[in-house]
Order: sequence, then structure tokens, then C-alpha cells
Amino acid sequence: MKKAKRKISAGRPVWVEAMFPGRLMKKFRQMLKEDESGELLRSQSVMIPEREQAYKKSRYHAEVYLHLSEEKRSRYGHMDFAFGNFVYSFGCYDDKSNRFFDLVSDGVLVISPREKYLDYCMREEKKILIGYPLLLSEEEEEELVGLLRAARRDVVVWHPEAEKRGGSLLPSAASRLQKTVGAHFYKVRRKRFKTYFVLGINCALLVDECIGVLGAERITPRFGFITPGACYRYFETALYWEKSLIAGRNIYFLPEILKQKKERKK
Repeated sequence: MKKAKRKISAGRPVWVEAMFPGRLMKKFRQMLKEDESGELLRSQSVMIPEREQAYKKSRYHAEVYLHLSEEKRSRYGHMDFAFGNFVYSFGCYDDKSNRFFDLVSDGVLVISPREKYLDYCMREEKKILIGYPLLLSEEEEEELVGLLRAARRDVVVWHPEAEKRGGSLLPSAASRLQKTVGAHFYKVRRKRFKTYFVLGINCALLVDECIGVLGAERITPRFGFITPGACYRYFETALYWEKSLIAGRNIYFLPEILKQKKERKK
């Protein structure tokens, strides 16, 4: 069956949207400064009443994650797609393949156990994550099962290596994730995601492609730039549409970990 052509959502200039994750992190940090218990920040979580029960009854509990971090390399955010017991990530995980001023790299797909991955991001990477639960029908869930199964046919297993620093070999970010969480890494060997590009074929595009099979609007023009900030703009806008696949907004964080980080900076 031929799918209908996706509509394009109205966005802002790419440089404006790219700044959203950094601004959000500052806003959330201010909330934690005003209320160290984290209750103020937790109040930003919301579930749309008429969608909440249906989401809880869904089989795979699909959800999109936006990562927020104070680390310089991660200040523009990162996107993941969670489905069932696993989280699917795409990005630049093989630093040795970086080229063109680190804008281009080999495309790497990472599949991680969902709960362990969330805990790792909050505890070890000291991130705040925004989750957008997706309300899907059984038919739509089966569409995604097929999409993710097909994606596994276009990859080969890749094992992260240690990186050399100051004459010593130290665990890379990818190898730490693999060891701590039990994540599986794969290099994409063909098609669109074979090569990672920071402003185009990136983590945000993976999310856009996943929601695309559900008939959702295209977050950005087909050949345009896409960033985690663009995804944030889209999901926040779609959250309050009368007919929307977004069931709510969850804020994931560990206030005690973020507090420790702040104290070490003093």
C-alpha cells in the first residue's frame, strides 16, 4: 500500500531551533536552584488525560527522548527512540571515522536496554531527559516493528575501542556505554544512514523517520537541516493538538546527581 506524502511542519530558522536544548538546560537548572528537591522541575511533566490510559495499555510504550546536557559537546541535544524494552540511537560514536571538521562520520546505530540506558544517562552522564510518549494503535505498533526489524538487516556489528589520551588507552564514551549498559553497536552499511552528518543525517532524523511511518508531519523539509531542537519544537507544539499522537511529556532526572555536580564546581 502506497503511503500518503507527509506534510511538512512549520519551523523556525535552523540556528534558532538548534539553541533550544541549551536554553532548556539553563531553565531547568534554574528550577533546581530554586527547589533542590526537584518538585518544581517534576511539575513540568504532564499527561493528556484522554490519552493517558490508552498509552498505559499500549504494548510497546513508544517514547521519544530529548537529552539535555551542560557538556560542551552535547549542548545541542540528542534524540533517541524507545520502543518496547529497547532504546534506538543513531549518531557519531566512532571518533576514528570523523572527517570534515567532525561534521561527518560513519553512521552507528545503538540498541540499549531501556531502563539501564535511562539510568546511565541520568546517573553517569548527568543529563536531564524530556520524554514524549507516543499513542499508537496496534497497527501502527506493528508498522514500527517491521521498520526496526528491517533496519537490523542493513547493519553489521561494531565493537567500540578504547581511545588514546596522553599516551594511555582509556575507555571511550561508546565503550563505557557498552560495558555499563550492555548496549549493542552496529555500523550502517548501506542506504541513507550509512554516513552521519551533524546537521542532516543525525539522531533527530532517525526520530523523524520513525514517526513518519505513523503518518506524522515531517519535522523538517526532506532535504533540509534537522536538529534535536527542531524535534523539541515539533513535539511541544503537537502535544496540545486535538488529534495528536503525543500522549504527554515526562521529565527524567536525578536531583541528587545534579546537585553533586554543582557542588564539585564550587
